[in-house]
Amino acid sequence: MDGSIPLFCAPGDLVQVQPLRERFEIIPVSGDLEFSAERKVGGGFYLRFHDDHLTLCQGSDSNGVWVRSADIRRRLRGEFALARACGSNAKKRLHILDATAGLGIDAMALRARGNLLTLVEREPVLWALLSDLLRRLDASDVTLDCADAMSVIAERTFYDVVYVDPMFPPRRKTALPNKRMQYLNALLGNSDVEDLTEFIYQARGIATDRVVLKRRLQDPAIVAPDWQILGKTIRYDVFRGSRRTA
Repeated sequence: MDGSIPLFCAPGDLVQVQPLRERFEIIPVSGDLEFSAERKVGGGFYLRFHDDHLTLCQGSDSNGVWVRSADIRRRLRGEFALARACGSNAKKRLHILDATAGLGIDAMALRARGNLLTLVEREPVLWALLSDLLRRLDASDVTLDCADAMSVIAERTFYDVVYVDPMFPPRRKTALPNKRMQYLNALLGNSDVEDLTEFIYQARGIATDRVVLKRRLQDPAIVAPDWQILGKTIRYDVFRGSRRTA
């Protein structure tokens, strides 16, 4: 995705979007932020700051996608299988590296459970949405980096848990995924980690406890996991970290 993607906002919102000025073309517009078709870059993606939140839009879809606090609360309802896969409980605070943070719903749900999060996202547009989400949640305790997951792993900083939620492989179902997933597929393609096998191997070297990989329930295993946490439609493949002490 070209870093020159436009970011539309009202003149009064310029202060809010200034931290993004080095990566995006900020275009102040007046009124109700209705743009002509030409300003929507030929039906492509653009960012819109409106009603105190940043939205990723495409073409005539000015409603776009963004994460609400309710989305995070919804993820926490019932059995939060990801927390179990990460070994998160009330007795200890884990430092979790979310290596493919995406829109940040999983990460913020893990934070709500009392964990410390470091987020990595390679796509600048998603990084911008994450930055805005952290601002709205007053999540100054979360570290966010716009970088490739493998380059962060190579820094050899240690974490209790490394979590990776890569784009799922394509499937033959004719029904379209939800709009958020359609946007992510368009931005990232079928994969946002080039070699998952190598990633898991390298990630185990910096995980003091475990590496957690999210997959669709019926997808084949990338690498044989040490154990799995199964949900209705997805599963978590769990690998012991090579620096695990117990």
